[in-house]
Amino acid sequence: RTIKFRAKTIKGRWVYGDLLHYTNPLVSTAENDGAIIVIDYKSKSDNSFKIVCPDTVGQYTGLKDKNGKEIYEGDIIAFVFKGKVVKSEVAWNEDAAMFFFKQQNAHLFTLMFAPKFTVIGNIHDNKELLK
Repeated sequence: RTIKFRAKTIKGRWVYGDLLHYTNPLVSTAENDGAIIVIDYKSKSDNSFKIVCPDTVGQYTGLKDKNGKEIYEGDIIAFVFKGKVVKSEVAWNEDAAMFFFKQQNAHLFTLMFAPKFTVIGNIHDNKELLK
């Protein structure tokens, strides 16, 4: 599968690419630890690296929803379960080493049925969709 990430820049723009982590060795605080998205690692241009907000980083699951949209960690998806529309966050479960749909701190449903789901937003731009 394709390994790629998305995250928001400080200016609020979504960028996609490889991910590098960095730590500022001079000041060791959470504010100075971060992530860099590598847009085009084959390019030697400074424009190929974008510093992003670490809390917005989400990995591509390798799957697409029923409309062909890529599904990323942190996306909010909607699907019908037992006749009701359910909205849930896509999250990584470390114990199972899988992406799941997260529902009130419990991990439900694996992504194997992704073609039946629709990405309706993400937790960074549309948190209200989960209410």
